[in-house]
Amino acid sequence: MKQARCAQLVCSVCTGALLLGAAGLLDGHMATTHWAELQTLELFSCTVAAGYPRYVQSGNRITGGGISSGIDEALFIVSLLRGTEAAMACQLKMQYRPAPPFHAGDPADGDIWRHPTLPQQVKEVWQVNDVREAYKKWLASQSPAAS
Repeated sequence: MKQARCAQLVCSVCTGALLLGAAGLLDGHMATTHWAELQTLELFSCTVAAGYPRYVQSGNRITGGGISSGIDEALFIVSLLRGTEAAMACQLKMQYRPAPPFHAGDPADGDIWRHPTLPQQVKEVWQVNDVREAYKKWLASQSPAAS
């Protein structure tokens, strides 16, 4: 924990935020994760950012949404560490100019209305409720009363 406070940056992408939360590294910070696991992130001592941000900076913590959000987050981190021009050069080298064929990247996106049950279907396939319950059980086992 002390090392994280002294670190220049402590970052995660996607559900890596759940691991940071479980380690206590998000205590008192605002954070995000993949949209399907936002309720699981609420189990930890952090503030879950409203909506579905691509990434969130809170002090020296930077957490990102799903996998593709990691590209946006990485460019932001490069801009912090090396400046905007370096981040723009990275983006240009990758030819990163998102133009998805659909707008269904999170439950609030424009094309989801065509398939309103899709977010729930994804959560069921990924067994999100089972993941949340496993974290709840683990957290309960960590409490002093459980010892």
